Amino acid sequence: MQYLYERLADLLGKPENDPVFDRLLDDLGSRPNLDHEDENMRFWQFSDLGFGMMFDKRRGCFSVLIVELATAAVEAGNVKQYSGNLPSGIVPSDRREEVQMKLRMEPTTSNLIAGLTPKDRCDEYDIGDCRLSFTFNGLTEQLWMLTVSYKGLSAVCPEVQHAGPTT
Repeated sequence: MQYLYERLADLLGKPENDPVFDRLLDDLGSRPNLDHEDENMRFWQFSDLGFGMMFDKRRGCFSVLIVELATAAVEAGNVKQYSGNLPSGIVPSDRREEVQMKLRMEPTTSNLIAGLTPKDRCDEYDIGDCRLSFTFNGLTEQLWMLTVSYKGLSAVCPEVQHAGPTT
């Protein structure tokens, strides 16, 4: 599906019952599996499409998008590799420098993390109401995951919208 990333990112900050989510599900012809749920969140996994979405119950909105490109779950065959587009023309074979060049900015933070290898790196970029976290394999420098976290307040969550002292 062309522009899948933009449609997924557009869900961030919206509730599960938003018509945008319903239209996306209809267009995908796929339904997610409820992978995990607790008192704070629900994680919807689209294993056949290579992505998942976290719904934050307290904020009342989708808050995280996880795009799986070369994760352990993809390598094991449990999740298909995401085949939609990525922001700014980024492609899965891009290395850190190419991602920086395509985003036209330096990462806000860059850290070594324990991931698939001991030298994996996560570069984070704050763009608008979102934080984009690109995780790279430390050995191959291959992009293996993109996580997009919504930093804004949900317009549909009245307790957040009207937080503060009451008179």
